[in-house]
Amino acid sequence: MRTRRPLIAMAAVLLVVTGCSGGGGSAKPSTSSWPQPENGQITAKMCGLLTSEDYEQFNHRLLLDLEPQRGEKAFTNGVSCSAPPADMLTLMLQPTAESAKIWYQGSLAARKRAVISDKSDTVLVENLVTDADESWFDFWLTSGNENESQEYELQVRRGALVVALVLSSVDKTREKDPKGTLIALADRVLQRVGDLGKTDTGTTPMLHLEVNGTGTAARIDYLVPDREFQTIENVALPWKADLPLADHGEQSQSISLNATLPITSGFPTQVSCRILADDKIVSDEQNLGFAGCLGNLPAR
Repeated sequence: MRTRRPLIAMAAVLLVVTGCSGGGGSAKPSTSSWPQPENGQITAKMCGLLTSEDYEQFNHRLLLDLEPQRGEKAFTNGVSCSAPPADMLTLMLQPTAESAKIWYQGSLAARKRAVISDKSDTVLVENLVTDADESWFDFWLTSGNENESQEYELQVRRGALVVALVLSSVDKTREKDPKGTLIALADRVLQRVGDLGKTDTGTTPMLHLEVNGTGTAARIDYLVPDREFQTIENVALPWKADLPLADHGEQSQSISLNATLPITSGFPTQVSCRILADDKIVSDEQNLGFAGCLGNLPAR
């Protein structure tokens, strides 16, 4: 019996090291075997976080491996991966959880507007992924109930990390639970990247709006990325607002700020507007009675 004790002890150690558990339980996958950010940057290698075997396990056929897409990126730190016909995985690390939340909420609002304006079918549902702060699921683009094959999208935010998945050419007769498939794939991505996104890596981009003059502005209108058009009336001058932003990388984002003074007898008074992004002037205008500022991010 003494000769068996070391073997039993060694077996117990191996069970702990490999993460095995009794009762058929499965261990949380180690991040060390999967591509991770390099020097804080998400790389093209991270398209390999999901394999064709993962998709097959969750009842969807991936025709080819996910490959990084080239061209203009809508984020500074991230990667977009695709496989034909239109399966996609996007990983985006915003500088802070605050900026990631702004990006996510803007994306969700855009989806809701598209459903209304295009009168598209929708199966929109939120808060599906357990290990995430926010998530939403719906048809992708104009896909709907009448399509022979359908496309679905899932977006997930965990801290500063945003993950987007698109499932394309879904066969309704064979793939009965595309929502479950996307949730399972998102869970797998979050497991494989460990704690990525749970700690801020930078500062939230800031936008500064200001209107200068005397008296009261009849109205101030402004439109900034990821937010609805805003109008405020009877505003005491000077006026200013500081708004946190999401990072949109190289993708151009329009900003407008207009101020209108009330019509009174005599000559209109002077009013000016100014837009700054992280203390860099985007637009600066001055006029009589009305001032309009228009610019784009990233500021050149």
